[in-house]
Amino acid sequence: LLTLLQPPRLATPMLDLEYIVVSAAAAFAPNAPQVQFDASPWGCGAALFIKNKPTEYFMHAWTAEDLKVLNFELGSSDGQTTAEYTCLFAVLLVWGATSADTGLYTAGDSMAALELSLTLKGNKILSLISREISWQRAIFGWRYGCAHLPAEKNERADMLSRWPEPGPARRWPAELEGQTRRPMPHLRHEWACL
Repeated sequence: LLTLLQPPRLATPMLDLEYIVVSAAAAFAPNAPQVQFDASPWGCGAALFIKNKPTEYFMHAWTAEDLKVLNFELGSSDGQTTAEYTCLFAVLLVWGATSADTGLYTAGDSMAALELSLTLKGNKILSLISREISWQRAIFGWRYGCAHLPAEKNERADMLSRWPEPGPARRWPAELEGQTRRPMPHLRHEWACL
């Protein structure tokens, strides 16, 4: 069962979340890291926050190989849920194992991707991503909660995801200046079920 909870009152307040979606009450550390993520038809991106301060991020432009695996066209919004769920999977690949002791809050504006990561269901490519998350969660001890962050409050991750979009130069999230950039995991190498 999925439950909507108000963000807990912690010594270190969480990011400005609307509500948290949890599948079970999990004991997370009060200072559990938080990741904001987002995807666009051009790429995806995420930023890790420790005590509400950004410390690391990744950004990725969809490649021809990604599009072949994920089965959507560059620039098309038809594969938006797939793009968002893939980005959430990448978040877990990058930060899931290192946050196993504290737990990890993943925050995004796609309720579909958040729900899929908790139910681990889906059709076609979404099912493949769910199988990968399930398998790797068991192997690496991922502990994560999901939080819905309204689109207007997910600006940093949105900027990262749209950075590869053609056209005028994009605005860079000022808070991420000088922070560590993590590489996006190579999806084909990471997916055992593929």
